[in-house]
Amino acid sequence: MPRLANKHANAELVTFADLSGGLNLTRPGNFIADNELREAVNFEYSKDSGALKVRGGLVHVRGFDEPVTDIMRTADADVLLARVGSDIHRVSLGSGSDETVGSVGGDKRASFELWGDGTVLMTFGGRIHIYDGETVSPVTSEGAPEAAEILLVRDGRLWVFESGSDYLRMSGVGDPENWTDDSGDDSTSKSIEVGYKDGLDIDAAALIAGNVIVFKSPPGQPEFGRIYRISGSYPEDLSVSLYSRGSSAWNARSVINAGNDIVYLTREGAANLATVTEYGDFKTGWAGAKVNSKMALTLSEKSTLADLTGAGQAWVLDGISEDVWVYFYTRAGAPWTTYRFPGPVTAAVSAGNETYLSIGADLYRMDDEAWDDAGTAMEARMKTRVITRRNQVLLKHVFAAFQSSVTAEVLVRLEGLPPELRFCGGRGDIAALDDDIAFLDNEPLWPSVMTSIRHRCCVRRWEIAPEIVVRGGSFSLSKLELEIAEV
Repeated sequence: MPRLANKHANAELVTFADLSGGLNLTRPGNFIADNELREAVNFEYSKDSGALKVRGGLVHVRGFDEPVTDIMRTADADVLLARVGSDIHRVSLGSGSDETVGSVGGDKRASFELWGDGTVLMTFGGRIHIYDGETVSPVTSEGAPEAAEILLVRDGRLWVFESGSDYLRMSGVGDPENWTDDSGDDSTSKSIEVGYKDGLDIDAAALIAGNVIVFKSPPGQPEFGRIYRISGSYPEDLSVSLYSRGSSAWNARSVINAGNDIVYLTREGAANLATVTEYGDFKTGWAGAKVNSKMALTLSEKSTLADLTGAGQAWVLDGISEDVWVYFYTRAGAPWTTYRFPGPVTAAVSAGNETYLSIGADLYRMDDEAWDDAGTAMEARMKTRVITRRNQVLLKHVFAAFQSSVTAEVLVRLEGLPPELRFCGGRGDIAALDDDIAFLDNEPLWPSVMTSIRHRCCVRRWEIAPEIVVRGGSFSLSKLELEIAEV
């Protein structure tokens, strides 16, 4: 069988196939692992295969007259609630139609919980409001909270934290409108103090393994915060204990439950609390260990976390940048990538297995069959490990295999190399491209094909830095292989 001649005894193949490690921004590009990336824009991990692929594009669902500040799911996967100004809109996802179902007060980001019989409880830093499937109305019963920031449901009660208070308040059992305390009746409203005289404010709270984790800090200084743990049940053994010092969350919407962990944003980046089964306790860690060095520069007291449960993702949003940090907490190793949208994302939520998000005054759905962002072109880009050796590197052969739609313009580029070593493949075609990087015109023949591109070359460089750029179609990388020799 014929084979390629090889006069270099030290020739080797460098293969990039498993890219499950995601972004690693803590080390120089030539010191990261083969399965890690220097850059990953608009790439995600498939829920089915785990392969790295281009994210779905955006499909427009509904436009409003004012910006959408919050999106809330309901028990009906075909209905979302959106806050626009002071109004709550009920959006029918099938038709895109909407109607105003009530008005709310408060200037905070939404905290909401599903309650029985299709009810949604919500607050925006003011009174609690109840959506009963038809309308939204405030809870104005005797003793009801007037400055609620955080809602949790535990033990059949609604638990509430109010701005400026150190107390956690619990509604009566089974009744989110019962806020009077009858000392002779354990099923009525109760309260518990968290961090007596610690000089801190409650920032956020979340549930994990039956415990309530409470984050407190001085205003705008999470690095001087404390984390408390509320365990047990009322009235037998409900207790508060200090869990850790020197860390807290930015705000009430910067904490989520991600799988079996709590993930929260602090000044240093993304951190987490995880259960430790063997000790029946928790341990702290850094969920964003590989990206925090860059992410921390983008965080502020306005940064929030969105839990996209249906996609197994958490998004870091700042409401300012078009870029979103994406955490794949259901994948092995919990990798990170980034998304880039046509505008700042203000809110995002899962409804069923679909992801919905708001940009300005518009509501969108992410769709794997959409290859642009509601008419705005989308570009995906990944950069693998930089290849270096002690001496110069001779690049002899390039091979790439990937699954893509035939409309996709796929560019395999080797940074630092001449323009003629930039390749474009849509159906296996190869083109030598100039500095403007023109793309081949591929007529659609099939919805998706397995494509490979290959090119023999003879180029010496001190480093080889592979990059793949995709426009206008779906794409999933199978293998990028480079034959090199140290010379």
